Amino acid sequence: MLNAYRETSGVLSVLPQDAPLAQAVWIDLFRPTEAEAAAVSALGVDVPSLADMEEIEISNRLYREGPHDYLTVVLPGHSTSNDPISGPVTFVLTRARLVTIRHHAARPFETYPARADKTGPGCTSAHALFLSLTEEITGRLADLLESVGRSLDQLGRTIHEPPRRRKAQDRLEVALRQLGREGNLIGILRLSLLTLDRALGFYDQTDRNGDPKLDPALKALRRDINALEVHTDFLSSRVAQATDLTL
Repeated sequence: MLNAYRETSGVLSVLPQDAPLAQAVWIDLFRPTEAEAAAVSALGVDVPSLADMEEIEISNRLYREGPHDYLTVVLPGHSTSNDPISGPVTFVLTRARLVTIRHHAARPFETYPARADKTGPGCTSAHALFLSLTEEITGRLADLLESVGRSLDQLGRTIHEPPRRRKAQDRLEVALRQLGREGNLIGILRLSLLTLDRALGFYDQTDRNGDPKLDPALKALRRDINALEVHTDFLSSRVAQATDLTL
């Protein structure tokens, strides 16, 4: 699926189907077909395959190819089974537009278009759009971490309930499974924050089209991500403690 957007007076709107793709400031490729990838490649952007995006070598995830920067991060997504999943997302930054390539559903890409003028530095340029979309992603990660914290609060109350013979065993078995699920989600979020921080570190070395106004937004984003990384470590310790108590 190819979703293209253009910017008008600081607001994102869907690019009309009869308009040239070159008018888009943001192109979001979700499980792109060969024809969709070819249409973007015609704009001078190399569209990596899923196998390329899954490479773990840092040189394959953060690199510059000609005038374009390629940054691949790992982000959580949602599945039909509601189990926590994650997958790579590649951001391609050109002077004229931002191109994103992904093969799993990620909530920020659905919520951001309507909020583009309200998030971070806005969407008046490809670089501003990249930073504000990253802020939307960071906000989503913070929400998920908050949800984990609430779940651990509830599990703590469950674990400390007075035993009721055989029911206590069933209750604690359920608690162990839930703790395992929350621990898995924390691991996914921790990896997402790590890859985002690396990507922003690489991005910090670019000239950002010579726009110094983006520097404060970039610094604020990196501070937020570092704070969330500390929070994930705290939640991990809570999961470990709750698991020991349950056992």
